[in-house]
Amino acid sequence: MKITKNSLRELKIYNSYNLARAGSSKLFINYMPGESGRVAHYPYWAVSGINFKVEPNSAWYDYGNKTFPLSCRADKEPMLNEAIDWCYQNFNIPKDQWEKDPFGNWQIQGTIQKAISERTTR
Repeated sequence: MKITKNSLRELKIYNSYNLARAGSSKLFINYMPGESGRVAHYPYWAVSGINFKVEPNSAWYDYGNKTFPLSCRADKEPMLNEAIDWCYQNFNIPKDQWEKDPFGNWQIQGTIQKAISERTTR
């Protein structure tokens, strides 16, 4: 069975945060596209913790996440690799232990299957 957004919605998992929390993961890496207007910001990758601040001394607008800003589209893959390296240095999560979730973000390997098994056994 292919895991899609719709199959996860049936299990009441609506985004990457819900997925990481349901899979008892401690963090995940999410992508925030750039926006223009009153709350304009550049696109960035963010390492987000589940119920804790990954970067406690970060600026208020980072909400305790460690961010990796992109200046152009070509930076997207290198900055993702930099975020993965940062997770390895700070949390000892091996670089090959990440998997892409259906929402386009990155979870620690095994989180998706654990979240599905937790929600289907209820």
